[in-house]
Amino acid sequence: MAPPEWKQYSPDPQRRSDGFDPADTAGRPEITPYAAPEEPPYVRTVEERIVRRGPQGGGSKLLVLFLLAVVVVGGIVIGRADRDPGPGEVVPRIAAEPERPGPSPMGAQGFGRLLAALQERQGSTLVFQAVLHDSYAELTVPFATPVARGDQRALELFWDGTRLSERGDTSGRMAPHDLADLARTDLAGLCTTARALLTAADSCYLIIARPDPASTQRTLISAWASAPFDASAMVRFDRHGRKVDQTVSRPQPDSPE
Repeated sequence: MAPPEWKQYSPDPQRRSDGFDPADTAGRPEITPYAAPEEPPYVRTVEERIVRRGPQGGGSKLLVLFLLAVVVVGGIVIGRADRDPGPGEVVPRIAAEPERPGPSPMGAQGFGRLLAALQERQGSTLVFQAVLHDSYAELTVPFATPVARGDQRALELFWDGTRLSERGDTSGRMAPHDLADLARTDLAGLCTTARALLTAADSCYLIIARPDPASTQRTLISAWASAPFDASAMVRFDRHGRKVDQTVSRPQPDSPE
C-alpha cells in the first residue's frame, strides 16, 4: 500500500497532443535483438609461426639430414687425409731445401767460379781490388775495359758464392791487375799462415790490391786474421804467395802501479 502523500501517476494529456501513441509501433526504427558475437578467427602464437609441426616440416627435416650427412662425410675424408699413410701409400711431401752457400772464394773451386762469373759479366778479370772472405767476396772492378790511361771509374761488385751483383759505382785508387794471375796461388793457405800467429783465431780475410807502380813494395796480398780480446795479425805476400813481412798485435795487460 502506497503512502498517503504519494499521488498516483497519470500521463499528462497535453504531452500527447502530438498524436504520439505509445502503442503504435509504426514508423519506429527496427531494433535488432541482442545475439552473441561470432567466434573470432584463430590467430597462431609466435611459437606456432616459428616452429613448423606436422607434415609441413618434412622438407626441413630432409635438409637437416642432408647437411648432417655432408658434415659426417667431410669429417671422414679429412680424418683419412690426416692419418699416417699405411703400407703401400705414397704421400708426396714438398720441403724447401735450405740454400747452400757456394764454395769459399779462397779455395780453388770457389775462386775458379768467381773468375768465370767475372769474365762473363765484365768481359775481363781485371780488378782494382778484391777482398776475399770465407763465404763471399767484394770486388772493385774497372767500369770499362780496356782501361784507358787515367780512367779511374769503377764498379763495386758482390760475390755471394754463386752469383755477382752490382752494389754501386766508385773510383779505383790503385792500378788494375788481373785477378786470374792468382789462380794457382794457395789463397786459403795464406790465411792459415796468418791464423797460426794467434791463439784461437776466429776469422781471416784477404785483401788483393796492386801497389802503386812508384812504390818499392812487392806485396800484392795481405792476410788479416783476428782473435778474441782484440788480437790481430797481418801477413803480406807477393803474387806468388811468398811471405814478405808480418805484423802481430796483442793487447798487453796493464802493469800494476
